[in-house]
Amino acid sequence: QQRQGTVNLELSKENVYIVGSAQMGKTVLLQTITYGIIRKYSPQQVSLYMVDCGSLVLKIFEDSAHVGGVVLSNETEKCKNLFKMLNTIVAERKRILSGKGVGNFASYLEAGYTDMPLIAVLIDNMAAFKEYFPNQADQINSLTREAQGVGISFIVTAASSNALNYRAQANFSRKITLNCNDSSEYSSMLGHCRQTPREYPGSGLILFDKRILEWQ
Repeated sequence: QQRQGTVNLELSKENVYIVGSAQMGKTVLLQTITYGIIRKYSPQQVSLYMVDCGSLVLKIFEDSAHVGGVVLSNETEKCKNLFKMLNTIVAERKRILSGKGVGNFASYLEAGYTDMPLIAVLIDNMAAFKEYFPNQADQINSLTREAQGVGISFIVTAASSNALNYRAQANFSRKITLNCNDSSEYSSMLGHCRQTPREYPGSGLILFDKRILEWQ
């Protein structure tokens, strides 16, 4: 029996890890998420920062009012400045949240405050990111852990789940697979899994309400 529906990403509460083999739709999914954010939210509600180490198509969003910057694989200083800024924002937001007596960004929004936008950081091709920006890659574990509670969400793509180490993966509560050449990737990402998606671009598996579902 086939069921149709949609899955909404709660970026104020989760980091997103997307894994799939080459040409299976990872960058298209990032584009889809970006278009969705731009259509639904104002720049005052969501700010986007992108690190494009993949197909370099994310640069098409550079002129959007939502986008604070797009870093390409040869822009070492720009990436360094982005991560320096993110660490500064984490520290500043922790101070603000503490002063308001709330424990995290989601509670801040629920309390009715609207002056602090969600920040989404998109990294396309984590393996290449580690190669081009090793100093920033070393910060991924701590930054994805600390940033989530203050309204900074990471959306990361990779061709293999082990592009992020186990400790870093623990900071990503939403894991999505597209088609993978190695079927063991589905279990690595989603837990014990005997399913495989249909074998064409854009198909994948996702854990939703404790069930593994195929999506397109």
